[in-house]
Amino acid sequence: MAVQGVRKVSLCAEDSLSTSALIHCRRQARHRTTASRALVLRAAGLVALVLAAAKAYEATRAWTLLRASSGSAVIGRTRSQPVLLPQSREDTLALVTRGAAEREAAPLVKLQAGDRLIGWMKHPVATKAEKMKLTIEVGPGDDEGTWRIERPNADPGALPIFEGSCAVRPGDGPDIVILRDDETVLNGTLNGAGPGTLKGRVAQNGLMWGGYFEACLEEL
Repeated sequence: MAVQGVRKVSLCAEDSLSTSALIHCRRQARHRTTASRALVLRAAGLVALVLAAAKAYEATRAWTLLRASSGSAVIGRTRSQPVLLPQSREDTLALVTRGAAEREAAPLVKLQAGDRLIGWMKHPVATKAEKMKLTIEVGPGDDEGTWRIERPNADPGALPIFEGSCAVRPGDGPDIVILRDDETVLNGTLNGAGPGTLKGRVAQNGLMWGGYFEACLEEL
């Protein structure tokens, strides 16, 4: 009986030791699993940070390249084609006239009935040395027409400074056109400021000094 009691005590002790060892192993396994999960989460976080940094770098690099290319384009345009800002209404009128002339327009061979040219005119007497808006209309025949001088900043419906009829005559050369009335003469060159333009000198009562004009054909 004593031996059997000892055996039972030994078996209980062995069972207790086995249970403790099993619990210990399970705890260690849980700790290992928790540590592994923490490592995986850390690795995932590091990967996300690396990817975000790479995207930020690519975005910064693309923006830098875009700014550099835009700057080069602006510099190239500035060197080859300077942009001139108008300083007054007269300069605005001149730029509008020049811009219309620089469009793809057909060269003028002659002035004919139906032609309408718009531009500017300047003369020390006729316009008091100011650039005024000039409108030339040819017709009803090819050898006659009307012209009108207006202030560039005039209100709509305001009366022109001058409006009257004129004669249209060929000049000394094949590209020369003379428009005249009793006092004023416009001696112009066809396509003198580009295709579709008329450019030349203005004389009033024989005074040509300081008299100039430029106009372009209005496209219908």
